[in-house]
Amino acid sequence: MAIQLARWGGATVIGTVRHRADLEHAHSRGVEQIVALDGSDHAREIRDHAPGGIDRIIEVAFSDNIDLDAAVAKNNTVIAAYGTGEGRPSPVLADAVRQHHHSLAG
Repeated sequence: MAIQLARWGGATVIGTVRHRADLEHAHSRGVEQIVALDGSDHAREIRDHAPGGIDRIIEVAFSDNIDLDAAVAKNNTVIAAYGTGEGRPSPVLADAVRQHHHSLAG
């Protein structure tokens, strides 16, 4: 539902999946641009879809993807994080995001 609402609102949705085997499942859910995280250069693949960077990131694995998020985000990007693999991200991780002039909600 969130994907459809985002697309209805004019967003370009770029999804990520952990494994290439999951690409078809994500596509069947309405995601047209999908990057598998078991590939080699995730940031480049995402930037191929959004050369100017990402405005909004919905993050379900904040501590796992913080470096990728920082690599693809524009200045003043909003990252809405509602999950993390570590249970609670380190303050250092959150500070690294803020140093790039991004907003963090979660």
